[in-house]
Amino acid sequence: MDDLLPELHTNVSGKIRNTKLPKAKSLWPLFEAISNSIHAIQDKGNSNGKIQINIDRQGNDDLLAECENVEIYPITDFEIIDNGVGLDLKNFKSFLTAESEHKIDRGAKGIGRFVCLKAFKSLNFKSSFKNEDDQKNYIREFVFKANDKGIFNHLVNESNNKHTGTSVTLTSFINDYQETCPRKLYDIGEKVIDHFLVYYLNKKAPRIEIVEKINGTKLELNNLYNTSFKASIKAREFELYGYKFDVHLLRLFDVKKGHRIHYCGNDRVVKEEKLLKYIPDLGNSILEDGLNFTYQVYITSAFLDGHVDNERTDFDFPDFVEEGDLQQLVNDSPNLERIRQKAIECLEEILVAYLTNVRQTKYDSYSRHIIADAPQFKTLLKYKPNAVRTMNPNLTGNRLNIELFKVQTDLEIEIKELGEKVLNSNNLVDTDEYKALYDDYIEKFNDIG
Repeated sequence: MDDLLPELHTNVSGKIRNTKLPKAKSLWPLFEAISNSIHAIQDKGNSNGKIQINIDRQGNDDLLAECENVEIYPITDFEIIDNGVGLDLKNFKSFLTAESEHKIDRGAKGIGRFVCLKAFKSLNFKSSFKNEDDQKNYIREFVFKANDKGIFNHLVNESNNKHTGTSVTLTSFINDYQETCPRKLYDIGEKVIDHFLVYYLNKKAPRIEIVEKINGTKLELNNLYNTSFKASIKAREFELYGYKFDVHLLRLFDVKKGHRIHYCGNDRVVKEEKLLKYIPDLGNSILEDGLNFTYQVYITSAFLDGHVDNERTDFDFPDFVEEGDLQQLVNDSPNLERIRQKAIECLEEILVAYLTNVRQTKYDSYSRHIIADAPQFKTLLKYKPNAVRTMNPNLTGNRLNIELFKVQTDLEIEIKELGEKVLNSNNLVDTDEYKALYDDYIEKFNDIG
């Protein structure tokens, strides 16, 4: 059936040496294996997809079996089992090709197996698949290591097993990565959900469970998502030029990333940017019940799915419409600026209570500064209170005065334009309307001196 020479078409040790994997990203090999399993399930068209992750720990099995808390021991191996399409000839050829483009349309870069060998000494594969040529079932087994041509002990045998799927064991965690790897099932489960969150948001995640191999303790990630993640997610939707967009807002108890907007396409994050730039009143993080968190915003849409570029790193529509770009105006189609603006409106609606309180507190603080130390800006409290409320937070001293001066300048320009309208216009025939505008202008003119 399979006369394919089991040799990887690259220098494996050199490829791994040139593959970067920070020590802090010790779970990325697991993510790569899970991603492959998800793709295999999708390729099979399996609506009952399942992925089981078995964890082996360092230590004697008999002693571990008697231990009340095995999670204090380091992890040595991850075994990932799926019921996907299996490593058939097409998928195995892709495996043997470094930086394969086989799954490039899903954002894959073809380097996942090298990332795995950066942190583990070997990958052990056992895969059941159906051969397209003779419609028979086979089992493929081999070991992938970081030397020679990479593939060892490759066997393909006919099988009576009609079920397809793959088991890959990431074997012998390398110490530098093992030391930074979470040990608790719950912590690992949270990291997996966070990494594959778009699948959960789009209701496309297969059933995933993590199992403590020594005692059978099990964590169902779908249940964890429903109880710990989904309950905290706030959702809104908006329509733009006939296209529907979904906005998902959730908390992340990891302040290093900051508040971010994630634009998603084809079940993955394609582009992201800082949310603080558009809602500065969120601050660097939010403290509640003694815990700091940030807001993460995920935007999904069939429109975004259809406009991911070939590199899977951006979208093929413009960020904004250049002034005078008549073709884009005629097309009347979404661009990033329009999508962002509508999403921010949704977020302002969701967070209205929090932001109103923050902005009022800020306004009170800036008002005290104006009254006590900068009375030249008192007219802003009368005519531009909302502009003061939406100024950047935490400004003091000269920095605050500079921003107040900018708002004051805007007010003076508005008053001059109002004066032009009142004193030089011949279009105001309504006496009451004219008198109201005149009185408004005179009051503002006198107030600013």
